[in-house]
Amino acid sequence: MTAYTIRISLDCPHCRGGIPVNGFTNEVLCSNCLKAVELPQEWWDSHLDNETIEDALTHEPGYGNSSSSLGGMNEKIDTGNRPPRCQECKNEFPEELLKKSVADGGFACPGCKRHINVRKATPLALSLIQEADLLVHEDAMGANLGNDGSVAAEPVLFACLACGGGLPVDGTNRAPKCTHCGSPNYLPDALWLRLHPAPTSHAFFVTRKVDPKPVVVTVDSLPANISEERALKLLKDQNLSNDVLNKIYDALSDEDDVLEALAKHPNTSNTLLMKLADEDVYYQVRVAVAKRPNLSIPIIEHLATQTDSDVKKALVNRPDVYKLPQHIVEDLLRGEDLDDLGKAIMQPDFPEWKLYEISDNCAPDDASRILRAPNVSKRVLQRLGSNPDSRAKIKDHVIYQNLGWFAKLFFFG
Repeated sequence: MTAYTIRISLDCPHCRGGIPVNGFTNEVLCSNCLKAVELPQEWWDSHLDNETIEDALTHEPGYGNSSSSLGGMNEKIDTGNRPPRCQECKNEFPEELLKKSVADGGFACPGCKRHINVRKATPLALSLIQEADLLVHEDAMGANLGNDGSVAAEPVLFACLACGGGLPVDGTNRAPKCTHCGSPNYLPDALWLRLHPAPTSHAFFVTRKVDPKPVVVTVDSLPANISEERALKLLKDQNLSNDVLNKIYDALSDEDDVLEALAKHPNTSNTLLMKLADEDVYYQVRVAVAKRPNLSIPIIEHLATQTDSDVKKALVNRPDVYKLPQHIVEDLLRGEDLDDLGKAIMQPDFPEWKLYEISDNCAPDDASRILRAPNVSKRVLQRLGSNPDSRAKIKDHVIYQNLGWFAKLFFFG
């Protein structure tokens, strides 16, 4: 089950005490000064905007992002990707349990028996998260947000302010009437807070519908000053359009990590890839371009003329490189020795002429490596045999074994 996790806290504008916002509501109650703080739609829109919501599920499950705003009410907001779970015992909640508990408004946690609130997504939640389905683990709503909703385990005896008679109170009513004289009694702050301990901040969850409408990133939805972190998370989306990729490049063309991610993105155009293949670009970006499947011939040709060894190695190990035009392969292999080529010589299409070239005056260990290549020819064996130390190895090769005795007699002559 995929779900957003949200955790919000702020400072009371009246007393500067900390207030947790443990759910979607337009009002919270400060447990310090007992004054209500309004959270209008505009406040929610500015703190859980599209970018923040889209970013949340780009994280690996269990991870997220934290942001703080200095000024206003010094809000701190954490968002991320995590299935709903109890904040006390950390037990994850089965999807079936959540769905069947909506009608009852919640359930007892299977692990610690703590009451967990569940409800369908409200208009406020849907205005922020279109694909929202269920709201899980919120606190009580409205002016009581932040209270646990429970009553005192044992009523507290309070003296009526009018007649002095004993008045048991359990926290369900801030102004209970005396059972003796009928006078209302407004409970003092100390007693009310004893019955309702100061709430603590915790995460609540927004589950997504089974087939949510996918969030489509467009050029218009990208901010003009997109950050590197934001761009890297966006680039994990394999469906980004070419226009979006170009805008990210224009905004962050000096950020090597972003350029490398663009080089790996399946929708990056050949025009942009050619820019990324330029020799002035960081070599790891060009290596990423060189490793792309179905790379166009002009881009490979451009990369093949470069001198960077890492780029050449990436090209040499492409499975399609030896099917390219001869002049590109020659540019690519020019000056490369056996150590540079590595396992590339084991490809069936590796050119015989290059095996012949690197066989000249090679050491016995290098001769053994070359002899294992599938494209070894008779003339490669003869060149390897010019080194007396390698002749014994050559005589075990199938090409030599299949020669007649007369051909073997003059093979190294």
